[in-house]
Amino acid sequence: MAVLNEQDFKKEILSGNFSQLYLIYGEEKYLVKKYTEYLCSKLIGKKSSDFDSDILSGDADLQSIADATEQLPLMSEKRCVCVNDFDFESISESDLKSLIAFCSDLPESTVLIFSQPTLTSDSKKTNKTKKFSTMAEKVGTVLHCEKRGEIALERNIISWAKKLGCEIDEINAAKLVASCGTDMNTLENETQKLCAYVGSGIITDDAIKAVAVKNTEARIFALSDSIIRRDYNSAYKQLDLLFYQICQKVQC
Repeated sequence: MAVLNEQDFKKEILSGNFSQLYLIYGEEKYLVKKYTEYLCSKLIGKKSSDFDSDILSGDADLQSIADATEQLPLMSEKRCVCVNDFDFESISESDLKSLIAFCSDLPESTVLIFSQPTLTSDSKKTNKTKKFSTMAEKVGTVLHCEKRGEIALERNIISWAKKLGCEIDEINAAKLVASCGTDMNTLENETQKLCAYVGSGIITDDAIKAVAVKNTEARIFALSDSIIRRDYNSAYKQLDLLFYQICQKVQC
């Protein structure tokens, strides 16, 4: 078992060779949610029975999680138990040891998923999370969903638009990222808005000006990050897009 990238994670799921334990987390919450839903649908189908799945909130206690995993599936080969936004840092060291011991010896008929679709860990207080992640790497599968780069985001926008019967080229996809920032939830929502606005046509620069939200702060942050990393090509590109975005606001 190991820490997988997105491509290898999808291969594992498609193969049907499921781990019994999954930890899905990371900075890109859109991907955390999507891959958690994808895993659950492959385990028990899109029209799952309540007898074969349990979705628990982050405030679930250890006994509730254990009880959910002990039940047997009725309509599927595996029982899917998903715990959303469980805060490992909030539990005691003794409870963490109990959780690690329990997760290291799960029933064969159960797949237990810890997913963090909204919870953001404080990097200064992640000792317990790291301990759990280290165990999960050994006995299960860990997927860390990192923020995607701008080129990958532009491709996502083009793909989303195509699925909705619209077209957008790379230049205008880049302008949408410049306007909205790099959060994938925001970008997908804005792409949907643009497609509704143009119907089944081409998403143009004028449509982006008319519909898309503006997020200058996100662009400035991305520019600063590129400079710190000494990625000057990216910095110049982001600077050009920032000038474009500011010009739209002052109509230059």
